[in-house]
Amino acid sequence: MDKKIRHLRNKSHKVLEQNLKKPLLQIISEEATNTLFICGCGAGSDVTCNQLLDIFKDLPGYSKLHYFKSKPYSMVTFHTVEAAKSAFLELNNKLCPLIDKMLILEFSLLSPEDDTPKEVPGLIMMEQFISEEEEQHILEALNQSQWIRLSQRYVQHYGYAYRYETNDVDPDHKIGDLPTFTTDIVKRMMDTGMVEHIPDQLTVNKYKPGSGIPPHVDTHSIFEEALISLSLGAPVIMEFRHPEGQIIPVLLPRRSLIIMKGESRYLWSHGIAPRKTDLIDGVQVPREERISLTFRITRRSGECHRK
Repeated sequence: MDKKIRHLRNKSHKVLEQNLKKPLLQIISEEATNTLFICGCGAGSDVTCNQLLDIFKDLPGYSKLHYFKSKPYSMVTFHTVEAAKSAFLELNNKLCPLIDKMLILEFSLLSPEDDTPKEVPGLIMMEQFISEEEEQHILEALNQSQWIRLSQRYVQHYGYAYRYETNDVDPDHKIGDLPTFTTDIVKRMMDTGMVEHIPDQLTVNKYKPGSGIPPHVDTHSIFEEALISLSLGAPVIMEFRHPEGQIIPVLLPRRSLIIMKGESRYLWSHGIAPRKTDLIDGVQVPREERISLTFRITRRSGECHRK
């Protein structure tokens, strides 16, 4: 082993022992595990969470990146030990051009899941929210209306036109009412007691296989807390990302409704990765055309009353 690499590795070992308050034998493994420490790449370094995501997210078997605000290292988990081993062999002790820094990796005996949530706080899932007949009726009605083409998807707007340049709407410029095919859906979501105000803005997105939408948090100031989305046509994996780097993939089944409130609305970003398959129950499932109906409630004051 190169003298410089040995020095960096020994330094990294000391940092791990000091922060985790455990002997090294209880922290790292000589045998491959499905979790890697990324030494020297944490909040105290000049390496950002997004840079680490760019390095690891497209590797085979990648699961989650854990970027801790208060720790001088990060962790990355893979779906299998073999995938983690492959990443280790590809990246360990090598200069990474993306961060202009040598990556020092170690197999971890510890799980980052011990102190991170398994579910997205504030996210409410309701499967089979509508029937197959209702779904077919909505799809037929939408296909009779004009679609607006964006870079990766097609959209329709009702109530208020969504302004993508500012990620908001003009609350003083109403373009019409919500379509009649949403009347029963809105009543049903109000009956759940999970939505406090009647939605008055609807954005319909049509995703072709392979398309997606970047991670984002919907604007606080112009919309009320509840963000509601109905999935039609096909299932998809939506990724929720915590600012510290944790990624939780959530399966949105066909005809399911999700309601984002609390942390899932204001803290975690959500998006759909542009790819042609999703890993569902351990099987790579080809994507099909999917349509989502996203309901929002506009604020009249334009002030964010988030607590």
